[in-house]
Amino acid sequence: MRGAALHGKGEFISKAFKYDGEFKEGLKHGQGAYTWDNGDRYAGDFVEDRPSGKGQYRFASGDAYEGEVRGGVIMGRGRLTTKNGDTFEGSFIEVKPHGTGVYRFASGDRYEGEMAAGRMHGTGRYFAKDGSRMDAPFVEGSPQGKGTYQFPNGDRYEGDIAGGALTGQGAYFYAAGLKYEGEMAAGQPQGKGTFWFTDGSRFEGVFQDGLTRAKGEVVRADGTRSPAEMVDGDVRLL
Repeated sequence: MRGAALHGKGEFISKAFKYDGEFKEGLKHGQGAYTWDNGDRYAGDFVEDRPSGKGQYRFASGDAYEGEVRGGVIMGRGRLTTKNGDTFEGSFIEVKPHGTGVYRFASGDRYEGEMAAGRMHGTGRYFAKDGSRMDAPFVEGSPQGKGTYQFPNGDRYEGDIAGGALTGQGAYFYAAGLKYEGEMAAGQPQGKGTFWFTDGSRFEGVFQDGLTRAKGEVVRADGTRSPAEMVDGDVRLL
């Protein structure tokens, strides 16, 4: 005690919380551990009666946080581990991931980029455990806009992404050297487009369900054209 004020190391217990640590002129100040009646716990720095500085939260929900705290609020750089095994390392504002960081999912997937209010939002890269990778803008958790998608088999897509799907105008590069450019829907050629073959010829037309069916023209390397259709990837002259 210092006069009538708590001062120095001690323990304070009430019905709502328990504090074990340092006091200064009646306020929690210095190193301490605070446990709420709901089971949440904080251990770390205190400034003028509130968690502030660096510390660790252990929540009754099973989530855990380690990093910077300001005025009793998780804010700054830190690491969050959720009860299901997800982790985020990066910037926080008012408890939620906000700014740049790395989010690792328990499934094995990983996101590197910008976050807003706890969701993937801004420029980022998403790495799936199967080896695929997406570089794109993210809007409220989903890829949206112009981006690039790398497939595990070596194929690559460059173009529009809508609602997390490869949809819109784009170019699909096959690992075997083939190429499609035009309208896409859910990762498949759908609508007007052009398919290039390795011999320099190409098929121009309207595609349905990927390469399942298409009608148009074959344009040979010398520029000559012939009406044709494509069925299951094979071209037939009409």
